Amino acid sequence: MHEIDVELWKIGPKMIKDDEDRLQVQKILLEHYVYLKKVFIYLSSKSLYPNLTQLDYSHFVQKCSILDKNVNLAAVDRSFIATNVRKTSNDPNAMRVETQGNALCRFEFME
Repeated sequence: MHEIDVELWKIGPKMIKDDEDRLQVQKILLEHYVYLKKVFIYLSSKSLYPNLTQLDYSHFVQKCSILDKNVNLAAVDRSFIATNVRKTSNDPNAMRVETQGNALCRFEFME
């Protein structure tokens, strides 16, 4: 299943410019994929299953003590919004993922 998530990720040159850094980030995410997937399933089961709402995501970030002087709630909200933007494609064979309103699906949570 992680192959589909990787295919749909928007972790590309716009997000991480250096190819080596981007591959390192993907490697780290894949090393922890099983754990991250379990966290997502737990969070989304208490949210808008099979998706995770912005409010629940923000609560998770606060509970994990991710917020500090460099990462504030506004930055987390901007990151959520940027992740939630859908790629559009003219390719009829392109994979499309729909979520309900302002919510993240699994591969977006991984981003």
